[in-house]
Amino acid sequence: MVPLSTRAIRQSEAPGTRLPMVALTAHAREADKEGFRAAGLDDILLKPITREGLRRIVRRFSNQNAEPETDIASEAPGSTTPVLDHVHVEGLAVALRQDKIGELIGEFLSEMDEAIGTISARVEAGDIDRSLRERAHKAAGSAALFRAEALRAALVSLQERIDDGAACEAELGDVLRGIWSETTGALRQHIG
Repeated sequence: MVPLSTRAIRQSEAPGTRLPMVALTAHAREADKEGFRAAGLDDILLKPITREGLRRIVRRFSNQNAEPETDIASEAPGSTTPVLDHVHVEGLAVALRQDKIGELIGEFLSEMDEAIGTISARVEAGDIDRSLRERAHKAAGSAALFRAEALRAALVSLQERIDDGAACEAELGDVLRGIWSETTGALRQHIG
């Protein structure tokens, strides 16, 4: 997963120098994060890229005497995952204008309604394969754009189950639909 060039860069550095290198990825499991660090990367920035995430990276590497900040990528998720980061969506509305955010939310709801319906139906039917994993991955990335955290977490969990060859119980379809229903309600509050 980590390009060999990362190791080559580290090996070619002059003694006493270290070029900061940061991985940019949509999703990384703990094993992936450990592999990134073992290859010589200094930090991990998860998509979608946020101003806060970029500021954290810039602050960390622009002032070597500063205290290292918490690595967002390695923080353990809390016991409860919020359905939606309303502050983030409100920030998007300010940055993009209320009419534009309403349009984007409408498109997201339409596309994700179809995606979640298909994913849930396939899980319930036991139709688990690589294409389902890719569909869940794409949907998780879309959920991350609006910080629909619970939905993203459920889709990432499904991806990991498929990657690990673990059982995907039919009940997961209902779980996804329930989370999607809550997410839809939360997002509709932001349509002006």
